[in-house]
Amino acid sequence: MNRQTLSLWLLTVLIVVLTACNPGSGVEPSSTLVSQSAGCAPNAVQVSIIYAPESEQYMPRVMQDFNNAYVQGRNPVTGQALASGDPRICVTGRNASSGTVMQGIVNAIIAPNNANVERPVIFEPSVSHWLALANYQSGREIFDLTEAQPTALAPVVMAIWESRIRAIQETVGYEEIGWEELLGVLNSPNGWQDYGIPNGRRTVYYGHTDPFVSSTALSTLIAEFYASARANGFTGRRLTLEQVNDPDVQQGVRNIEQLIRHYSTRTTEFREYIAQGPEYLDFVALEENDLIYINRGMTDYDPPERLVALYPKEGTFWHEHPMAVVNADWVTPEQADAARVVIDYVLTPDVQRLIMEQGFRPANPDVELGFPFVEENGVNPEGPATVLDVPAPDVIAAAIVRGKGRLPPRHPHGDNKRE
Repeated sequence: MNRQTLSLWLLTVLIVVLTACNPGSGVEPSSTLVSQSAGCAPNAVQVSIIYAPESEQYMPRVMQDFNNAYVQGRNPVTGQALASGDPRICVTGRNASSGTVMQGIVNAIIAPNNANVERPVIFEPSVSHWLALANYQSGREIFDLTEAQPTALAPVVMAIWESRIRAIQETVGYEEIGWEELLGVLNSPNGWQDYGIPNGRRTVYYGHTDPFVSSTALSTLIAEFYASARANGFTGRRLTLEQVNDPDVQQGVRNIEQLIRHYSTRTTEFREYIAQGPEYLDFVALEENDLIYINRGMTDYDPPERLVALYPKEGTFWHEHPMAVVNADWVTPEQADAARVVIDYVLTPDVQRLIMEQGFRPANPDVELGFPFVEENGVNPEGPATVLDVPAPDVIAAAIVRGKGRLPPRHPHGDNKRE
């Protein structure tokens, strides 16, 4: 083969390869090529997952280790060698806001021409509220809620600076604090000055994210409805439409939401700004793992004091980071079976310990709780004393709608200033 012929041959091969790899070319790449380019075993069953932004701290490592096991010829769950006929599995994924993905999955079924369409095999939001909402909005069982597996546990807390919570406790004369006491600071004539903080602000600075896309904000909004309903005489265990539609309850939620000074879309972005200290923010709704992240000095800012996890006495929610297989026509039975292997792997003790290192409580009860769940990191290893019942999907949907008019304008990381 002369040089000119060799050059033409190489050019032809290059064009063929580029055409096969280009999604816009109309030519689908071979499964082997996809698997190899993704670091997976050849001819592996492809499982895609979209997970909550908080899970970005560990999911890339989990996916890589899972795929490596198959490349090495091992079952990642058992560690045993694969038999010649055993299927290989490849998991790929990315993070995205839970509310946006939930709506994208619903759209893929009922409005496939919508700009927001998602078709994963596994969906892992921060909390199962979104799974129930997807079923409710679509009118079908996209997710089997009895099969969805919790994979990482984190209660929603009010992260409050230590100086602030001590000032409240010393002023009221007891330790158990909740929304009632936080609103007491708001309604106090001189604000923080009435709580023994010299030159303290008269306005309380509160922050949370967008309940249309953020799990933490959605759980917080529902908790605010619970707190307001309790203040208005509600004694039941589970919030209903009667309470959500009550004007007095809505006014109570409005009173809480008026505390908001800083507002953002995603907690993972917000936590970088929270660490600036009490002059920026007095308290904020977070998953417990985010508070640990800040207290361990992992943010860009060096916190001036310790944040403390306030588990409101009125109650809060556990976020379970459930992994659920999508029941839709784009998921084959083979992919659904492979997805369950992925979920089993995430629940293995070694993976659960890796997840715990990032500030999440293990979902596998066989894994003992350990560091970083120590009081030095601002958390109570025992967790919240009162856990709220998850309302029915129609109640959650109504709370989002009723809360829509209560929230300040969406200025990411900005100030919502009030006189």
